[in-house]
Amino acid sequence: MKTAVKIDAMSVNTRTVRVEWEGPLSLDEVKELDDKDADCGLYQIYGRHIIFGLNSLLYVGSTNATFSQRLRNHDVEWLADEESVFIHIGRINGEDYKADRGKVIKDAEALTIYWHSPPYNSRNIGTYNGQRLRVVNRGKCGSLDIEFSSTTIALGNPKEPKFLLELTDMNTDNVYEIWERDEIACYRTCLEKLSEIREGSFKKKVLLGELGFGKEYRYFSDNPNDPEFINPKFPNNEKPSVPIENTDIYVNGMLNTEQMRNRTKKIAKHFKCAVELISDKT
Repeated sequence: MKTAVKIDAMSVNTRTVRVEWEGPLSLDEVKELDDKDADCGLYQIYGRHIIFGLNSLLYVGSTNATFSQRLRNHDVEWLADEESVFIHIGRINGEDYKADRGKVIKDAEALTIYWHSPPYNSRNIGTYNGQRLRVVNRGKCGSLDIEFSSTTIALGNPKEPKFLLELTDMNTDNVYEIWERDEIACYRTCLEKLSEIREGSFKKKVLLGELGFGKEYRYFSDNPNDPEFINPKFPNNEKPSVPIENTDIYVNGMLNTEQMRNRTKKIAKHFKCAVELISDKT
């Protein structure tokens, strides 16, 4: 599973695709799913793997025709040689996808493969080049993560996200989604990401270590004539004895949630970025 993905895009919108999963099914059962309007989308093939053992996710595929037609081809190509095979099918249909269902299915397949790296897939393992996409899996989705995105930065367990924060780079329109289990952790990760995408502006990332939360620190520039100048470097990297609150670029690790939220937004604004808490699932 991938834990961090970044893509460039001209739009800040992320499209959500909901996949309704059913399974496990036998190959014979899938061969009966031949409704061209309903029986299309993604599928997962499970079986015995020489390293991972029984009931392993082997392959993720897609079809814009029918599951029956696609799996019959697989049966001829290689499924007949596999042991203990079962299948999960994921339908993608509805009015939201009617205009470009084929592209939506292919992009959802590509992102699912990129995110999970099934051993029998060869394409889309190393890169994802589709539209900005969030895949939400419902029902019997097997070994797949419940939710993942082409722009996700996920720390901890991405299967159980509680908070979603978006960091928007106003210079490029790139959007970075940050999933965390508490709101303050979202802001911490946001500042880490901000230090990456504005590395040239920061000159030095932090004064007392690499984003050492729980410590007082400042972003700074060595040149007071620099438009990014905030505060000069303290001698010998010493911690300031008195916090200076009139700068937007001061963060104390003891800040409460509201203070951390306001300070992070000020820092982001200074570096021409925007921060928004999108959802709180607690």
